[in-house]
Amino acid sequence: MINKKLTKVVDILDKRLAEDLTVIDFEGKSSIADMFLLCTAKNDRHADSLVTYLKEDLEGIYDIYHIDDADLSWVIVDLGDIIIHIFANEMRQKYQLERLWSDQKIVKL
Repeated sequence: MINKKLTKVVDILDKRLAEDLTVIDFEGKSSIADMFLLCTAKNDRHADSLVTYLKEDLEGIYDIYHIDDADLSWVIVDLGDIIIHIFANEMRQKYQLERLWSDQKIVKL
């Protein structure tokens, strides 16, 4: 599950104080992505800055296929095999993706 790209992304988010980093590993069971990386931002400004740092730090290393940041309470960054979900705390509690995908391997980082 742990690969070079995931390690790089986790390092970026962790250095920028993203909270409660969690990986949902689909182990080839999904056509959407190999894994989801979930984290919680402290507020909208923090979520926005996390996206900025991801764009800057991944540029020229890994492709970012899409960023959905129209609503900063739940931002999605598509790296192809990894989809990053940056949540405001309320949204993370509301949608509980870990619970929704509880039949998959879930790793708290």
